[in-house]
Amino acid sequence: MKAERITKKTEKKAQKKIVRKDMLRKLIKYDRRAMLRLLGILYLFAVAFSALSGLFHRLLIRGAEEVQAADAVFIAAAILYILSFIACIGVAFFGSVAHYFRDLLSPDGYLTLSIPASPEEHILSKTIAGAEMNFCTLFVCAFSLLLGGVVSGDVSFFQIGDFFRGLGSMIAAEPAGALLFLTEGVFLFVFVVLLAGCPFYAWGCIGRVQKKNFFLIAVGGLHLLLTVVLQSVFWDFFVANFVGWIDGIFYGIFSADARTHILNWCCIAVAAGMHAVGFLIQRYVLYNKLDLV
Repeated sequence: MKAERITKKTEKKAQKKIVRKDMLRKLIKYDRRAMLRLLGILYLFAVAFSALSGLFHRLLIRGAEEVQAADAVFIAAAILYILSFIACIGVAFFGSVAHYFRDLLSPDGYLTLSIPASPEEHILSKTIAGAEMNFCTLFVCAFSLLLGGVVSGDVSFFQIGDFFRGLGSMIAAEPAGALLFLTEGVFLFVFVVLLAGCPFYAWGCIGRVQKKNFFLIAVGGLHLLLTVVLQSVFWDFFVANFVGWIDGIFYGIFSADARTHILNWCCIAVAAGMHAVGFLIQRYVLYNKLDLV
């Protein structure tokens, strides 16, 4: 009897794990499709207008008089490219936040929450899909800039090759330091750029609690303050003062590179802690504290 009970418990646990994994995959697929409906069109516009403006820029440089109104077409294509570029970034960020609010925190959120999925799965699904959209948007924007440069003739494949060869030489000269800087850059890029919408998820959840919870509001306020400080440091708003403060503490103890690494890992630790707190806030609210009326 004991063996049968243990076997049944093991089977239930295994089945639960499989269901959770499958459900998470389905939720991510749904969220990804919902966010790509508009973003996919903007991606096409950005790439197309980038290539078009690059083409007419090349024609103007070569003095092609046979192309009538080339100047006007180039200006129009360049303006449309800039607008689509800005739209891609704005929709990727604000669209993921709006999708989270609409699916979980709007009056219709009970429909989403009625799906047999845990709050953790909903949170992870929205977080992963939003990070994917941010990454795809940055990739498309970088690709469109490069494409426009190549088509216009301002950027050649030889220059791209020289850039990567130079980067490889820098890494080969000091592989340990380069690998450490690369690791820090990846962590900061993920926490500060790809997961930039996550704090808004947590603050939205706090605004949807059934009863005012002053402790939760205080935690959310501290979370907001740390987010602003972290983003300010990362985007060089007052990074010089912060680096100077770090240098003042560790000057004479560590080298300049070591002090830079200390600053990077301080930012990484704060960002990771903030995302963990934000996840716990969302989990706490989504379980039984929502007011969707």
